[in-house]
Amino acid sequence: MRSSIGKQLIRKKPNEIISALAVQCVHEVFDIGAGGGYFALRFAEGVEKGGRVYAVDTNSKLLKYVRYCAVEKGFENIETIPAT
Repeated sequence: MRSSIGKQLIRKKPNEIISALAVQCVHEVFDIGAGGGYFALRFAEGVEKGGRVYAVDTNSKLLKYVRYCAVEKGFENIETIPAT
């Protein structure tokens, strides 16, 4: 059985996680198991011109949602990748 406690802690401190990863414009960020893009979209805010975020997931509906959110926010630096 998976615990949701870890997920709750992570979602309360996303800025600290992103800061710890030191996302910069020269980085490519892969969000493996991106789901609905919670972190991928935040990473997209952190990378500057030239940086890319790759949201990878097995669920094509969630990847479509990530793409929709990226377009709504004006992010051109997110690419969705279906995994098998």
